[in-house]
Amino acid sequence: MNKIISFSQKHWHFLIVWVAMIAIFLGTNSCSGDSASIEQLPTVSLGVETQITSSTAPQRRPRISEFYIVWEEWESGIGQIYFYDLNTKETKPVSFGPGKQLRPAISGSLVVWEDWRSGNGDIYLHDLTTGVTIPIETGPGVQSHPVISGRKVVWQDDSRGNSDIFIHNLDTQITRALTDDENEQSFPAIDGNRVVWQDVRFVSTDIFVYDLVTGQELRITDRDTEELFPDISGDIITWVDFRNEEENIYIFDLSKDLETQVTFKQELSSRQVTPDFHGESQRFPALSGPLLIWQDYVWNFHDILVLDINKNIRRKISDAGQITRLPDEQAYPDIFGHRIVWQDVRFGNSDIFLFDLDENF
Repeated sequence: MNKIISFSQKHWHFLIVWVAMIAIFLGTNSCSGDSASIEQLPTVSLGVETQITSSTAPQRRPRISEFYIVWEEWESGIGQIYFYDLNTKETKPVSFGPGKQLRPAISGSLVVWEDWRSGNGDIYLHDLTTGVTIPIETGPGVQSHPVISGRKVVWQDDSRGNSDIFIHNLDTQITRALTDDENEQSFPAIDGNRVVWQDVRFVSTDIFVYDLVTGQELRITDRDTEELFPDISGDIITWVDFRNEEENIYIFDLSKDLETQVTFKQELSSRQVTPDFHGESQRFPALSGPLLIWQDYVWNFHDILVLDINKNIRRKISDAGQITRLPDEQAYPDIFGHRIVWQDVRFGNSDIFLFDLDENF
């Protein structure tokens, strides 16, 4: 008996270290607290990942619709727009110069992008079904950051001396300004009949929403800190919020007039397995129905996280599922339904990856 005890004492320290290393590698450390506390990121498979591109040219800023993925590809330093057909598995160009094409967005089979063939930013559209390309706005100044939902195209436009938000209806062929303020309105997003953007008319950057049916504009945030990078899906608006000297994701439910904080730096820190794990930076949130994704600074790099708002809102909506956990940068995520795309440099080049999320997530 004494011999066994002596052996145990001799090796106990090494056993602890070995178990801790296995736990860190697998990410299975558990958190203390009740069922309402944030939990360790799940280590079970959440779905299937697919590498979409493997070109030597950098691919960036992917966007996804039901059947297509689009992105900008930088061959010889010139940005061009490409698309991938999720059904046929084919990759084809959407646009070729002259000039660079940037920041694609897609709805259904309609692709829009920022086009510099004329020497300043214009907005162009391409129909992947018909193969037809048309200019949407080619006026003076820079038109940039286009987004599209159905038959409505929205962008930011500095032709009047400051950045305003404009919309074009493909059915009526009418273009009009949604904002007319001397300060900057930028980074629009659209879903159906609602448009959101970030706005500095009150000194700090706030989030605004405009209802195309009622013509009503609503200020969503009213603080002296910065709120950036909005997105919208249905009644839910999301953005990056810098209140309390932190960088977190927030959502606002228009149907309930309710704001909710999604990420918490302190709670993320409670999930530490090394001193370097802190989740200090959350960027570029995107929504599709109840699913919210974002780019999160964890493990010293940006990874992609996903959260089901409906399932987790009763639990402080804080136990997100981590799509990537790699020692490289994953950035600029987008989502449609259960499919998530992002740009990824795990192989040294910026490639496009797709994750098909398990419907039971």
